[in-house]
Amino acid sequence: TERQLDTLLQVDGQQLQLAGLAFGQRVLTMRWDGRELQVKRHPMLPAAVDPARVLRDVALVFAPLPALQAALPEGWTLNEAGNERTLRQAGEARLTVRYLDGRKRVEIDNRAEHYQLHIESRSMEGG
Repeated sequence: TERQLDTLLQVDGQQLQLAGLAFGQRVLTMRWDGRELQVKRHPMLPAAVDPARVLRDVALVFAPLPALQAALPEGWTLNEAGNERTLRQAGEARLTVRYLDGRKRVEIDNRAEHYQLHIESRSMEGG
């Protein structure tokens, strides 16, 4: 089943904030300060949307590679070659991030959890 969620993402040196919008309503608000994830969700947001997975996927796409590599548990690796990042467990590819159109579009293929995610990025002008 394909679902669409518009999001606003703000990242600075202190925190990551994400707001998810569907049908003109805010259905998800997340704030992560590097230690604690605070979440507010609307009842209309499907239960399958896991805020911890959303945070993980955003980090895999946008966080600097060395920071991600340093945080991986034993047995996991993350490498970048060309326009792809591949997360492996014991050498087996579990998740691939593909950057398209100069990173304006991103595709995530999560083989381990059986889903694909497509991200289209647009800058907010003026702030």
